[in-house]
Amino acid sequence: MPRPKLQELDEFIQALLTRPDAEGSLQVKAQGEAVEVKQIGSVTIRSEYRKCGKACKCNGGKGHGPYRYAYWWVGGRTRSRSLGKDISL
Repeated sequence: MPRPKLQELDEFIQALLTRPDAEGSLQVKAQGEAVEVKQIGSVTIRSEYRKCGKACKCNGGKGHGPYRYAYWWVGGRTRSRSLGKDISL
């Protein structure tokens, strides 16, 4: 992953970590099957396999990935952002 993208993701995660956790624990309703989950402050980072919906090999298997996603609460709603495929947890 290019260094500027990694720096952008790092800044994004750091900004989330400095916010107060007024919403309590995060209950994630993710679309994919989680293979790894890590809690960092009020942010949940998940590695997930996703199915694309096209006629490809993922329909008969576990899907594409794993891709990393960050989940957090804002105003009572769950928000998420893709962190890409190459980020290590």
